[in-house]
Amino acid sequence: MRPCDLASAAMPDGGALSISTAVYGMVEEFVAVRPDMDVLFISGYPAEMIDRKGILDDEAQLILKPVSPSELLRKIREILDRKR
Repeated sequence: MRPCDLASAAMPDGGALSISTAVYGMVEEFVAVRPDMDVLFISGYPAEMIDRKGILDDEAQLILKPVSPSELLRKIREILDRKR
């Protein structure tokens, strides 16, 4: 089974929308230790705003708030089942 982690996609940072330094550092550390790990980002910002700001790369997994527990579980299962 592939590991998966959940991280906030974007946070206000000095009036600008960006990945917080702490989240970005955490993701980099996870991926350095476990290159096979997928990270699911979650955000309350509209996907168009995240795309426009270039916050995430094209291969990043994103789910938008509000999200029901069943939707979240479905997305996590989709990520874990990918590339099996």
